[in-house]
Amino acid sequence: MVEDLRLDSLEGVGPVTTRKLSDAGVHNVMDLIVRGPVDISEITGMEKDTAEKIVNKARKHLVEGGLIAKDFISASELYKTRQSIGKITTGTNCLDTLFDGGIET
Repeated sequence: MVEDLRLDSLEGVGPVTTRKLSDAGVHNVMDLIVRGPVDISEITGMEKDTAEKIVNKARKHLVEGGLIAKDFISASELYKTRQSIGKITTGTNCLDTLFDGGIET
């Protein structure tokens, strides 16, 4: 899993770009999406379009790896996800009723 976060695991990101990003304090794929393309462009000096492509590749890489959620999910996918959430009772019937069965886990 740690190998999936390495900068050189992204297609099109070679040793020169990896070095430039590392020198700017961006050490893994997660750092790329946290910083965003504008910040990456400013701290590395690369073109904004290039930074945007790299950040988009990083986001896609993490979504495909199941490390972050998709940007868009259908209503049916959301419904299935919500159905799988468990509830913990508060020990008080009134609060459980207020929280529709308890506190979500």
